[in-house]
Parts: sequence; C-alpha cells; structure tokens
Amino acid sequence: MGGYLCCTYQDQAVPRGQLIRPHPYGPPERCFYTERDITSYPGYTLYPYGKGLALFIPWPVGKAFDFGRQPQMTQWMGALLEKELEVFPVETTAPACVEITLCRRDPKSLLLHLINESGCMAGIWSKPLPIGEVSVSLPCPKPARVVSLNHEPCQWDWADGRLTILTPLHALLTALRVEYERGVFS
Repeated sequence: MGGYLCCTYQDQAVPRGQLIRPHPYGPPERCFYTERDITSYPGYTLYPYGKGLALFIPWPVGKAFDFGRQPQMTQWMGALLEKELEVFPVETTAPACVEITLCRRDPKSLLLHLINESGCMAGIWSKPLPIGEVSVSLPCPKPARVVSLNHEPCQWDWADGRLTILTPLHALLTALRVEYERGVFS
C-alpha cells in the first residue's frame, strides 16, 4: 500500500508507536511480521501547538481502512482521538449506517449533519431506508436554539454541559444548526 511519509521532526514532537514494514496480507498463519519488520519510524507523532496538541499520522490511514474495511481501524482512530487529543465522539441512538458530521460554521454556530447511508452499497446509491427518530448527544456550551435546516421537527435539551437533540431521519440527510447568542468558539 505504501505511502509512509518519512519526516524530520522537531525536538518537541513526541513519537508514538512504531511502523511495521509492509508484509503479505492474508491468513495470520501464513502472513505475519517478525521483529525485524518493526522499524524505528513512528506510527504517529504528537506536537504541542499553541494551547493545543497536533496529531500527525505519516501514513494514509484512510487508504488503509479502504483497503481492508477493518472495523479495528475506525476503533483505533476513535481511541487515538479520545486518548491523545481528548476529543470525544457524539453519543447517538442512530445505527452504524448513519454518518454524523459536526463542524463549526462560525464563532456563533455548529452544524450537525446526519447522513442516512442505508441506501449505499459498494459506492452505488439507491433510496435509503427510513431510520425514524434518532437521538444525538454532544458536549458543548448551552445554545440559544437548535434549528432543523430541512424543516423537520426537532427537540433538544441541554444539561450538565451536554446537548441532546431528538430528530427524525426519514430521508437521506438531516441538517441541524446549533445557534448561540454570542460567539463561543474562537
């Protein structure tokens, strides 16, 4: 698969893990690596930046996931984000076929997309199955309001630093905007 980016790191960069050289892909009893295949190259690095921390993965993690479709890759990425960067995922009642994307639009709002991928198989799209009502919970400051951009009804509640939204997902996409009276994000 290739694609490892050999870099020279600054002194503050903290290497984590070790790159294992490419080896055959297949059944573990026939395709395995040995200690000679473990290199001194880092699997990823952490670098303090401003008030935060930068995570650098010098190999194509998306391509690796696409190659094998192994759920362990998504579990590893989730654990990495939680452990190293303290980025915690949203909690949801939606099934795994629902892709959830959260992004900051500006200092006064967040945008939450729920994409129903139940109609997608091997990159070919057909009409998605209706999912029904789903709940999404995420840590954030208390909003002034939550608005559905496709005019679906949505209920929301905020308690103990978590926003919980209840909304139907019958079509391909539900988009919600979380709005604040003044800028809370820099």
